[in-house]
Amino acid sequence: MRACGLRRAPDYGDGKGVLEGEGDYSMVDFTAYAVISIVTLCFGLLVSFQVAHIMYVRRLTQLAKRSVDTGTIAPVLLEMELAQKP
Repeated sequence: MRACGLRRAPDYGDGKGVLEGEGDYSMVDFTAYAVISIVTLCFGLLVSFQVAHIMYVRRLTQLAKRSVDTGTIAPVLLEMELAQKP
């Protein structure tokens, strides 16, 4: 019991004793789980937006490089035309 930081409290007549640190924490546990799940969801959304942004910037960088290499805006116009097709 000492490894987890709990120690046995005095016996209250029922012969069992109570571990200090134990109790009815069902509402606290639910609240903690809810907060952890909300924070995890927010971090997941944040990471997904970052990944989408990185992919978008890479695509724009490739278009800019092709435009500079060809000396025209034809690659950009081609991508816009392809994006408008259903």
